[in-house]
Amino acid sequence: MGEVKLKKAILETLAYSDIFEYPLDTREIQRYLGCVATEAEIDRALRQMAGLARNNGHFALPDRTGHFSLREERSQAANVFWRKTHLWSWLIAHIPFVRMVAITGTLAVDNVEDNGDVDYLIVTEPERLWLCRAMILGLDRISRWFGVTLCPNYLITTNALHFEDHSLFTARELTQMVPLSGMSVYGEIRKKNNWVNDWLPNAEGIPRPEIRLIRVIKSLQALLELPLRNSLGKKLEAWEMERKISKFHSQNPNAIETSFSANYCKGHFDGHGTSTQEAYASRLESLKDSLV
Repeated sequence: MGEVKLKKAILETLAYSDIFEYPLDTREIQRYLGCVATEAEIDRALRQMAGLARNNGHFALPDRTGHFSLREERSQAANVFWRKTHLWSWLIAHIPFVRMVAITGTLAVDNVEDNGDVDYLIVTEPERLWLCRAMILGLDRISRWFGVTLCPNYLITTNALHFEDHSLFTARELTQMVPLSGMSVYGEIRKKNNWVNDWLPNAEGIPRPEIRLIRVIKSLQALLELPLRNSLGKKLEAWEMERKISKFHSQNPNAIETSFSANYCKGHFDGHGTSTQEAYASRLESLKDSLV
């Protein structure tokens, strides 16, 4: 690979993470790089990029030295969050009809603030998504008493594992998310979304293999599912879905990043994906002289 192309890709990768005030180490740069390269090649290119901010093996855009202490502070906060959320994640994984639990957002990359919350991507069995969501929100009411806010803002069923949005933002979210349970489902998600390789060809496998997985007690979960594996469960699902979708549409008629159906509940009301991509475009524009 040409040196100019590699340096351009490194700057683009750092520019994306700069949106979140998050310096990267060489391994992270390689994972989220827009072209195929080894860590050795990246390390060699970084040594030649004199203008970058650098500290203790981490790299950021020029004049971003303050981000290094932010990363350290947020990493320490994340360590606390991981310990506090493990029990709640274990409980979510045992909710009837839940088939995968994954951490997304800032906690997935240890970039969480002290007052942050915990974002989840939840995969459920078909025809029970909205009941799962209701039960998770009930658990959230309890977790808040202990200072933990659970945000199940993205739920899909095993019938909807392919993501229609093929943007860099979605590719980053998919490759950053940390599965805690349902590893076979996680594998299916990665397989069905191999378009991610067009954006991030090095981002294979689980990003945080050191994170402790949840061992779901299948017999317990199956027992909890029995009362809802009937016509009553279907009626409750249909009622909850109709009620919540109607409420969401009336409360947020102009939301552009939300999608609701029997197979998915994408409650991204804040337009985070759009604002992130706009911020990324702005940073690339400011760096255009460096990217040639």
